[in-house]
Amino acid sequence: CNSTHTLYLASFGGDDLKVGTTVDVRGDARLVEQGPLAGARVALGPGPQIKQMEHILSQAGFIEAMRRSRKLALLLGAMTADEASVRIQEAVETLPNLLPAAYHQWLHEPVFVELPVSAQQSRGMSSTEMPVQAGRWLDGVVVGAVGHVLYVAQDAAVFAVDLGALKARMIDLAPIGPRKRPEVQLGLF
Repeated sequence: CNSTHTLYLASFGGDDLKVGTTVDVRGDARLVEQGPLAGARVALGPGPQIKQMEHILSQAGFIEAMRRSRKLALLLGAMTADEASVRIQEAVETLPNLLPAAYHQWLHEPVFVELPVSAQQSRGMSSTEMPVQAGRWLDGVVVGAVGHVLYVAQDAAVFAVDLGALKARMIDLAPIGPRKRPEVQLGLF
């Protein structure tokens, strides 16, 4: 806890920005594994002070946690990574006003983290969530991944699969018998 920590901001595509901390030796791994559209490191300092900064900012309207289902819905939304980066930059400019002066010494210019680009953005295709259902067969070509979301191309569409929904499930990697695909309602546009 007393080691050097990083404070970061992340945007998943909605109005809320997530504030979080990670031990500095992990680098950008914590932020990347969460799968935001954009993220930036904004402060570096002793663990207790960085954790206090996180708490103060959470009281000021930043969020500390986000459900996987909310992240997935936002990632399937219309916001681009560039728009998410602008939101973070605007939020960074408010930090000195939100934090007591004693914490300003650990703030620094935002360092935007290079994040994997979702299949939705990289292929210019919209995607629909493919639900994980018991007895259904998931197939296709993996075309990308962001955090807990795997993008799979199947026929002429790209689907988003929430890998977190596979926790505590038995998975048959070589199913025998009839293969039923999950039922998915594709959008008209």
